[in-house]
Amino acid sequence: IPSANMNTAALVQNIGKLLYAIFSQNDAPAPESQHSNGDKDKGIETTRRSPKTRRSAIKSLFQQLIELGYPISVCRLLSDLIDKGTTHHPITSFDDIIRDLEQMNSHPHIFLHNPENEFYTSTIHFGQRYSGRSKELAKLLEITTVPNERNFGLETIFVSGMAGSGKSHLVSAVGSFVSNFGFMVLTAKFKRGMEYKSREIVSTLMDKMVTNLVEMKDSDNESDIEYSLQAARAISNALDADSLSSLVDFVPSIQGLIPEAVRKENSGCTHWQLVFLLSKLLGSVLRQKRKIFLALDDLQWTDPTTLGLMSEVLTSICQYPEERQHLVFVGMYRDNEVSSDLMSFTTSFVNLEVHGSANVTDVKLSSLSLDDVTEM
Repeated sequence: IPSANMNTAALVQNIGKLLYAIFSQNDAPAPESQHSNGDKDKGIETTRRSPKTRRSAIKSLFQQLIELGYPISVCRLLSDLIDKGTTHHPITSFDDIIRDLEQMNSHPHIFLHNPENEFYTSTIHFGQRYSGRSKELAKLLEITTVPNERNFGLETIFVSGMAGSGKSHLVSAVGSFVSNFGFMVLTAKFKRGMEYKSREIVSTLMDKMVTNLVEMKDSDNESDIEYSLQAARAISNALDADSLSSLVDFVPSIQGLIPEAVRKENSGCTHWQLVFLLSKLLGSVLRQKRKIFLALDDLQWTDPTTLGLMSEVLTSICQYPEERQHLVFVGMYRDNEVSSDLMSFTTSFVNLEVHGSANVTDVKLSSLSLDDVTEM
């Protein structure tokens, strides 16, 4: 590499092309970034494009690599390298490259041997590069992306630790990664002193799921369109007109997915009616065989009624293998603020595990290890 005539960005791009040649064994020419041109190849900076244009180019290059059949991690690394300077978190040092390659070498079952990926989403978002908690990250990625050979139980993960221990950031990194496998990622965060809004937060979470389905219906992706239509039909078959009308109060966007779902006056429902409606809604979507990554943060600030609601809904999902095997549930909480209600909530999943309908994993975050601190 003629480094004397190139800046760092150009060097990084050439490394990307070299790595591509190694991974492809020179079977195909390296795909070109939509941003590459003569000036950039010489390391000369040109006018920067808008963020929207940059995101479009990254997606296009990533899709080229995906179509060649390479693992998600390889596609991410190569697109970050070859599409130099166009990502929100570009590679800025050779250490970034070495760390990614070391992860692939250390955990090939996670980063190289992808599970079957029938549903691919064109919305690519990698998020910020994650440093620290490497063991915990590898553990969670293995649980979420590698098929469970024991049973088809609901994958349930509880991440606990003191405030500031990195619970939210760890789960966010996992959610960002699995979104590239076609997972629908849904997250909600409860707030101190606002326990009375807990039910509203769950309502927003379910509404976001349906909003995603509405957006898929109007997209250009045939797989997304078919998935959305199938989910809408399944929901319509599971709930009659009166039930759909009651659901509109809690999940307003259902009207965009199912036009005949019309809100009626005084259509409120009891706690157990709401459990039934949400179980049917979530279960109908899960039966379409696209995985959902559902994460609830700061569970210690959830009111008991909402904890009971979520427990009953998830317990209902656990009764059906064709539903529970497509859901990953993650709960995060501060381990020094655990109430008796939260303890009962977590224990209920342990009981489900005894009967084979759930797989529970506890991840307790303590102080960072010396290796993690050194890496950071």
